[in-house]
Amino acid sequence: MSPAQYATGVALLVLFTAPLAAGAWAARRVLVPHWQGAPARLAEAVLALGALLTIAELLGAAGQLRRAPLAVACVVVGAAVIVLCGSPAPLRPQTRKERSGRPRFDLATVLALAMAAAVTAQWWARSLSALDGGITEIDSRQYHLTFAGFFAQTGSTVSQHVAWLDPVWSYYPAHAEVVHAVGMVAFGHDVLSPVINLGWLAMAFLAAWCVGLRWGVAPGTLAAMALLAGTPLMATLESGTATNDIAALALLLSAVAFLVVEELTPGSLGLAGGAAGLALGTKLSLVYPVAVLTVGAVVLARRFGVVRAVLTWGTPLVVGAAYWYVRNIVVAANPVPAVHVSAGPLHLSGPFMASVRAYGYRVVDYASDGHFWRSVVVPNLHSAFGIGWLAVLVLAVVGAVGALVQRRTLPLQVLGATAVVAAIGYTLTPGSAYGIHGQAELFGPNLRYLTPALALGLGLVPLVPVTHRSPQHRAAVVVGLAALLAVTVLSGRGKTAGWPPHHHVLALALGAGAVAVAAWLLTTHTRAVASAIAAALVGLVVVVGYPIQRNYLHRRYAVGVQVDRWARSVHGARIGMVGYPAQYPLLGLDLTNRVEYVGARVAYGGIQTAKTCSQWRRFVDRADYDFVVTGTNKWGLEQAHETAWTRGDPNAVEVLQSPAASVFALRGRLDPGRC
Repeated sequence: MSPAQYATGVALLVLFTAPLAAGAWAARRVLVPHWQGAPARLAEAVLALGALLTIAELLGAAGQLRRAPLAVACVVVGAAVIVLCGSPAPLRPQTRKERSGRPRFDLATVLALAMAAAVTAQWWARSLSALDGGITEIDSRQYHLTFAGFFAQTGSTVSQHVAWLDPVWSYYPAHAEVVHAVGMVAFGHDVLSPVINLGWLAMAFLAAWCVGLRWGVAPGTLAAMALLAGTPLMATLESGTATNDIAALALLLSAVAFLVVEELTPGSLGLAGGAAGLALGTKLSLVYPVAVLTVGAVVLARRFGVVRAVLTWGTPLVVGAAYWYVRNIVVAANPVPAVHVSAGPLHLSGPFMASVRAYGYRVVDYASDGHFWRSVVVPNLHSAFGIGWLAVLVLAVVGAVGALVQRRTLPLQVLGATAVVAAIGYTLTPGSAYGIHGQAELFGPNLRYLTPALALGLGLVPLVPVTHRSPQHRAAVVVGLAALLAVTVLSGRGKTAGWPPHHHVLALALGAGAVAVAAWLLTTHTRAVASAIAAALVGLVVVVGYPIQRNYLHRRYAVGVQVDRWARSVHGARIGMVGYPAQYPLLGLDLTNRVEYVGARVAYGGIQTAKTCSQWRRFVDRADYDFVVTGTNKWGLEQAHETAWTRGDPNAVEVLQSPAASVFALRGRLDPGRC
């Protein structure tokens, strides 16, 4: 990007976010006027994020997720909220418990902040690696970034994009992908995507801190989240990628924090419901913990009256979650098309999803298979959570069960029940043991579906009565979690290494600096000083960001897979592809290539792929592609003949041949009669 393009992107990003941040501050002062410090900042972050997602998705419903409409809408909504909220009520003096939102720098706090800094540095190292050459994590390239790029290209969040021969990805809720799309709309490139998950990590840490405030164990709950985020599973799959597990986890923990940070008020209950809705609109697998939290929230707020509690929690939850499920009803007549329901007069069908039928096994399907537990589960748990994997699981169980069985604190019982049900729900989730029957090749990576249960269970360990009887007990818990984190990070090797091989010094500086600045901003009592320092830091990031993005765009997908390198130099082309799962790099350096899976669209948003040479050529001619990319990786679901079917036509010029795929430039229509 030129300096002018970069400056335009920065200005647009400010227009997209600053008015909503100001509006979120005003709204928070009305909803929970007595909150300050960490809970207040978390509430403002969730409110601003919810507003941005709602605006972007509603504009996308009208095909107007574009620069000008998004900027105008954000400014108008932010200003309207400020006007409607009016002058806030005078703040009453804070209670001692409320003042505990500001960290006290005792041993436990310093150690917990050091853990957060170390994990932030670990994530920075992988993010810097992504900034060196592009995001390489497979799910990000297959569908997370592909859908974000499609939203940014078309301006639509309703039109269905088929990224694969099986449309299962097309129906996932996509709040996290919209965040990436907003960055792409602002800059015209994906320069923000490698670092966006660092923002989600920061929100998760802030939410974890808030969960423990009420009982004086915020350092312990922060340390628990740092332990989980530092495991090989989270560090390798979430940092420097566009995956959405950390986003969903951050929003779920925010909902939990709002529920328990103090005695519930209508404002905090509504905030919790909204955060839970945003979590469910990010990842469908959170339906289990969100369902339990819904029941628990109504129980905790029963003094408001059941109807009022249900409406106060449920309305923002529905608003936060509903968009993608309504979109699915419009496109496929089913809010969750992967699930076909037929019960009495209710019939919810959907497109045929071959991969789900062939490989979508659940952990519960192997409940009695001893070989699976010995040869698949144990090795993958070791790879995912390090040498201390058993300690991580035992601690999570102790926290969840300990909170559930204690009788004196109802909020802890709700959280314990949520953790237990989330763990059970993981075993029932389709794809939790994904792969060929008996092999479950993706059981390891899909342990990420278990992270909500682990986050809640580990976070409850400092809250179990026996662990916080005294400051010494609380400090001991943090020390134990820190030791387990050190063992987990240092024991990793190869693909499960806690740290990537590069950027150690810079990452450590960035991690320590980020946590130190955040802690200082949360402890400062002067809003003007905090705002000035925050603005100065933003300015510094903007200045430093220019050479970083230039280097990123120069090296993005410039090495490695040949097909990805070819796509860098292609602009504004229509590209059809089959058998090449990593569709995102084909969008090109400036994200202007329109890429789609070749086939005929059928009922319920499904896709019919070509079964014969003549059918293939007709599909290609009908779409009027400039190029077709024909790969061989179809996950064993069907044969890959498209390369041979294309190569035999004189109007198809093979411009690239690689082990992964061939690329053909189309100089005219293919002839179905010459197959």
